[in-house]
Amino acid sequence: MFDKLPTIVQHIIDGFIASAAYVLLDAVLTAKGVTGIDWKHTLTLAVNAGAVGAASLASVLWLTPFSRKYGIGKR
Repeated sequence: MFDKLPTIVQHIIDGFIASAAYVLLDAVLTAKGVTGIDWKHTLTLAVNAGAVGAASLASVLWLTPFSRKYGIGKR
């Protein structure tokens, strides 16, 4: 199913997951385990970070010439 999505959407989803995973991993490492984490707050931070990461990645992919597959400079 994921392979049927357009490439830019796949990359944006990957950016969301990576950003959210970073927040979760940082929380676990900072708390030195999973029992000392306020999960509601941490998951909210992870989703917010994922959204910001995905939006930032979409902007970079669309507005810069780093990739010629989509956005400005598409061939």
